[in-house]
This record gives sequence, structure tokens and C-alpha cells, in this order.
Amino acid sequence: MCGARACKVSVLLPPSCLTRLVAPLAAVKSCIAEGLQHLDFNGIGLFGTCEFVLGELNKITTLTYLDLYRNNIEGQIPSQSLHALPNLRVFNMACNNTFGPIPDLRPMRRLYLLNLNCNFLSGCIPDTLGSVSSLRELWLSHNSLQGPLTPSIGGLRHLTTLVLGHNYLTGVLPNSLSKLQKLRVLYLQENRFRGPIPAGLLELGSSLISLSLRDNRLTGSIPSDISRLSSLDRLHLGSNALSGEIPGAIGQIASLRHLFLSSNDLSGQVPTGDLARPSNIITVDLRDNPRLLSRGRASRRISLAIRRRRPRRSGGGINVKVLMINPIAEYSDDAEDWRV
Repeated sequence: MCGARACKVSVLLPPSCLTRLVAPLAAVKSCIAEGLQHLDFNGIGLFGTCEFVLGELNKITTLTYLDLYRNNIEGQIPSQSLHALPNLRVFNMACNNTFGPIPDLRPMRRLYLLNLNCNFLSGCIPDTLGSVSSLRELWLSHNSLQGPLTPSIGGLRHLTTLVLGHNYLTGVLPNSLSKLQKLRVLYLQENRFRGPIPAGLLELGSSLISLSLRDNRLTGSIPSDISRLSSLDRLHLGSNALSGEIPGAIGQIASLRHLFLSSNDLSGQVPTGDLARPSNIITVDLRDNPRLLSRGRASRRISLAIRRRRPRRSGGGINVKVLMINPIAEYSDDAEDWRV
């Protein structure tokens, strides 16, 4: 092992020798050298309490990267153990058996990725989380978090990924989302958010490329200026209580490939020509909106079918021919390890 301060060391231990908790931690202690920065215990079968595991690992104060993904670690995450790792930049403890509140992260001024997906965390998202201004990615989906999305989330101005799906979050979406000007991925699906789509969300402009608000309790209309989100690739607003007409401005989002508006209370004439306008469009799902009217073949249950034009001298292209039911149209916003 290199003892130089600038040395970066990666420890990756084989599962065959890690059948008990003591083995990997003893191995770490036996190879600690000044400058150890990267520690990867991804899926190796660690078990024990958070207090013990992190209590042992926080002795390696030079750590910048700690991956404990998919193990059997249980209990509450002790804030003080994380505070003892002042250089930590990546902390991944997804898919364990931790419970209790989100730890206090205020002293962690270098943390840029926090992944606590797929645990049993409860309580509210604390206001203090908004003060961890170094965060770039925040993954808290598939937990039991409750209460509102605090407006202090707007303090995370460097955030590129915010994943809070599959919780029990309530209240209206805060306009402070407009402050997340670097946000590219926003997944808030399967919560209990209510009220309209906030105007502040549209302030994200060309930064946002993937937005899922499906399976909430949102009401009101789809904003007529939704095209301000000009770089969207995926837009999922299905399974809410949205009403009013589908704005033709959606067709001005040239990058759009997947549009899901199913299971709402949308009405009026389907703007077929507008929805077919984005050249890379793959799926438009408007099913289960019984008050929608359409001149297309499938009337009120439609998805977008595409046919490729015959190649021309200037090159081929995609030509939307008809609107019709596509029963196999699928879209997943549940890829927990998805990266832009």
C-alpha cells in the first residue's frame, strides 16, 4: 500500500472471503494507509448495525468514496459517524435495511452524491438538507418519507439529479424548484403531491431532460408554455387528476421521445399534428382520458405509431402516419442507477 498523501487506493474485496462482518472490516484495518480514499463494499454481504459498520469505517478519515450498496446493514444512520468523514464526496448506502430519519449532513461540505434508495427511512425531508450546497445527486426513492418537499430544496443549486419517487410525500410542489438551474433529472413519481404543476418548474428551461410526476394527486391544467422545458426527452404526467386541453406547445419540444398523459381528466380535441411534430417521438400515451376527442382511429385510447419514410437523397426520416392503440407501450422511470 502506498503511504503518500496523494495516493488514491481502491479496496474491492471478493465475496468469497466476506461471509462475516468481521472479515471485511478487519481487512480494511489491516491495509489502512495514509491517503486511502476509495472503498467499495458493493453487494458483498456485509451485515451488522449502521452504528458499528460506520463506526469502524469512519476511522479512515481520508475517505472520499464509500459504497455500501446492497448489503444487510440495519439501524439508524448515525450523523456523527458521517461527520467524522470530512472528505467524503460519495456515500452510497442504497438497498440496505436502514430506518429512521435522514441523517444531519450539514457539516459535509464536500458531499456531491448521496444515495439512500430502497431503505426504510421515515420522517420528513429536513430543512437542513438544503444547506448541503455541494450536492449534485440526491437519491431517496423507495423509502417511507412523509411530509412536504421543503422549499429549502432550492438551496441545492448545483443539483443535477433529484430522485424522491415511491414515498409518501405530500403538499404542493414548491416554486423553489426554479432555483435548481442545473437539474437534469427530476423523479417525484408515486407520492401524494397535490395542487397544480408549479410555474417555477418551467423555469428550469433547457436543463431538464427527464421529468416524472406520475401517480400523484396533481390538479389543474398542463401549462400552456410547457415548451419552455425545451430539452425534455421524457415527460410522464400520468395517473393524476389533470384537466383541460392538451397544449399544442408540447409539440415544440423537439427533443421529446416519450410522452405519457394517461389516466387523467384531460378533455378537448387531441392536437394530433402537434404531438407528432417532434422528429424523434416514439410514444404518446393518452389512454384513460374519457373526455378526450380525436379524429384518429383509436379515439380516446391512443398511442403514437410511427412509420419510417422511404429514404430520399437527402436522407431518411420518421413520418407519423396514424394515431392508434399500442398496448405494449412502456416507459420506466424506475431505473435507480440511471445516469444522464
